[in-house]
Amino acid sequence: MKRVVFSMLAMLGVVALVLAMTPAPALADTIEISATGTASSSSWSWNGAVGGALTGSLTNPTSALTVGRQGAIALGPFSFTGTYSWTTGGFAGTTAIGPLTFFNFGAGGNVSVATGGSGQSINGTFFAADTTLFTGTFTAASVVLNGSPTAGFDATFILGTVNPNLLTALDFASSPTGATGAITGNLNGAPLVAGQANSGTIGSSDLTLNVPEPGTLVLLGTGLLGLAGIFRRKISG
Repeated sequence: MKRVVFSMLAMLGVVALVLAMTPAPALADTIEISATGTASSSSWSWNGAVGGALTGSLTNPTSALTVGRQGAIALGPFSFTGTYSWTTGGFAGTTAIGPLTFFNFGAGGNVSVATGGSGQSINGTFFAADTTLFTGTFTAASVVLNGSPTAGFDATFILGTVNPNLLTALDFASSPTGATGAITGNLNGAPLVAGQANSGTIGSSDLTLNVPEPGTLVLLGTGLLGLAGIFRRKISG
């Protein structure tokens, strides 16, 4: 029985260490960046053409931006002024599902969040003006129309880089700057129509970034291997 326990602990330890070294995030907390726009500080636009990108921007000083950490550790949200903007890949056509119409946009474009003003302090860490907090690119995005003048913007696949100083400000134990994430939000204005240019304001936009912390699995793996070693010594003794 003891040999079985030893074997199981050793195997679990090795599995945990292997997972910790794989590129895919095993355990992750999230960084939440949120913005609430107003008519004077936010805008979106699209030319309606196939291949045309959808753009959006929320800019300081009147945009209220917040950033915080959610997960095993919760911090914030902390308010700051800055610029939060995005440009999708090109328009790739529409898809109808029941009463919903999806306007689909392909890979490409960019997402950027940067500080503004004369500099900003986030949880005690100072960032100079125009410091990039996050930059990334879309692998897919869509706008869904449900009969309301407000359209829902949904970009579920974003790959990008987090400023390591922002990770430090949010108490991440390590600094894995790569992150994946999603954007959700509301676009105010007339509904999108293919072939017609349109624009409006942004009601809200939330950027969620998944930040892996592989150190957690490393500790788990080494701990399990340590227990396996103890059991082995007892069996040998």
